[in-house]
Amino acid sequence: MRKSLISKEVSVDCVQVVIKPVSSASGRDTYLIDIDDEKVIVKRAGDILKKKDVMIQPYINTIETLGEKSTVVVDGVPVYTMLKKPKDGSFLVHEHHGGTYTKTQISVVEKAFVEQIISTFAEKPVYMRVDYLFDQNGAPMLLELELIEPNLYLSKSELVLAKLTQRLIEILRN
Repeated sequence: MRKSLISKEVSVDCVQVVIKPVSSASGRDTYLIDIDDEKVIVKRAGDILKKKDVMIQPYINTIETLGEKSTVVVDGVPVYTMLKKPKDGSFLVHEHHGGTYTKTQISVVEKAFVEQIISTFAEKPVYMRVDYLFDQNGAPMLLELELIEPNLYLSKSELVLAKLTQRLIEILRN
């Protein structure tokens, strides 16, 4: 049975789910399972729950073709975007799982999306990372906000490193 998840302007056909710990990194303990395979879903979720809280998310298959984007924001301004794509046959974008990271330009639509997210904060974070996927129509969908210890890809962007360093020095001087 195919289920459809619809939220405002975003539409996703869900035939698989991703099960992972609520707090994790690098694809650790992350599984892709057919939505109709309830026994496996319960088993994997139960295994994770023995150690951590678990989340079950719809699998957004556009990650295979369009990838995931991560936009680094410094002092409320998007300064750098990374396109992350999984290796063929995988859904994990992490480099140690065979994924690739490529610096890319942020589109006008993506920038407006990220700026809308930034505008929801009462105070601008000094830094954060906005990770997003795309629905079947190419509309960006928030995957996660990284506000505490995010990977800002500083080794891949001297611009981000310079802006972040400058802002942190300003904060420390005041």
